[in-house]
Amino acid sequence: MRVQVKKILCYKLVATDEAREKLRTKGGPVGSINFFSAQAGFTMVNHPLTALINDMELTLQLPVINETRIEGNIDLDIVSLPLSRLRNWQLTLRANGLDLICMEVERGILMEEEA
Repeated sequence: MRVQVKKILCYKLVATDEAREKLRTKGGPVGSINFFSAQAGFTMVNHPLTALINDMELTLQLPVINETRIEGNIDLDIVSLPLSRLRNWQLTLRANGLDLICMEVERGILMEEEA
């Protein structure tokens, strides 16, 4: 086995200074969801940012690197559905002071050596 450095496509999640303050949770049951309506969206209340990033990675099928400097749980309005599309993620995140930036990063990949 050997490590080979390769460039991989990923997203970087960033936040404005204002968003870091605004998104800090006001409390409530951990991970709860308050619906506006089925069409309009919902608010994630006291939700771990890591869970949101995991959701993004599952739907976008690419790694998401957290560079928000947000610690702890957040309250986030989800305004653009369905979240199965990159454009809707971007609209929702930007409405909350966050953004996804597409980039390439170098990562070490474990490779099996040929016999």
